[in-house]
Amino acid sequence: SAHISGGNVGTLLVPFVGLGLIHAIGWQATVAVFGIPALLAGGTILLTVREDHGAYRRAAEASGTPREHFRAVIARKDLRAILGASLVAAGGRGLDIVAPFMLLYLQGPLGLSEETTALLYALLLVGAIIGPLLAGTISDRYGRRPTLIVYYVLCAAGILAFVAAGSNLALLVPLMLPFGTAVFSESPVLQAFLADRALGPLRDVAFAVYFTAAFGVGAGWAWIIGQIVQHASYPAAFAVMAASYLGAAFLVSLVRGPAPGAPTATQPTGVPTGST
Repeated sequence: SAHISGGNVGTLLVPFVGLGLIHAIGWQATVAVFGIPALLAGGTILLTVREDHGAYRRAAEASGTPREHFRAVIARKDLRAILGASLVAAGGRGLDIVAPFMLLYLQGPLGLSEETTALLYALLLVGAIIGPLLAGTISDRYGRRPTLIVYYVLCAAGILAFVAAGSNLALLVPLMLPFGTAVFSESPVLQAFLADRALGPLRDVAFAVYFTAAFGVGAGWAWIIGQIVQHASYPAAFAVMAASYLGAAFLVSLVRGPAPGAPTATQPTGVPTGST
């Protein structure tokens, strides 16, 4: 959750910092300046992080081929439910779907001023920073599954409340921060849930499928929501986003019991399942 919050800080700051740099030094130099933090971060990881890649690769190869791992991921009902939740919830994902369409709705049909829209949008995006940290702490204490279900329900309620509030600032101002805190938090908790369920070398393939599917479907969802706005209305589009949250909550609710291969209460963590 911390790395998601840190990344969101960068996402929020880059447009403002980049605009100032472009005016001051031009876009070519700005691109070069933005490359410096990436080089520093990569160099720090290279010099300070140690891993036995050879041993891990041998263990992964001994456990099966990538194709076999992929089949194992798809065969698992719990992993299919988590992957399905990521695809469905992408219809209301924070920075990709909700934030842009909320901004357009505030400035367009609601007719709010640029200053007011900027304030409301800022409150929403602050949630992208504090939300993942809060959700990570809660899910560590109470579990991924119940946390996700509650957060998805809160997201659905929040977006419906946003539509119901209309242009009433007395309702919108206190709503935007808690809604942003919820809507920007489901994805990192869902990733943690996947990591808890996909153990060993299977985890690599599970995350490969997760990110390919979840981010690949985002463009499709943006087109679908845009078509709903164009041919129906913004409230209808927001209702579809709310439905996507509830659909994801249902899929997450299907994941029950311990992950296959997970240590039991009577089995030490370091002992593989089935060992004597």
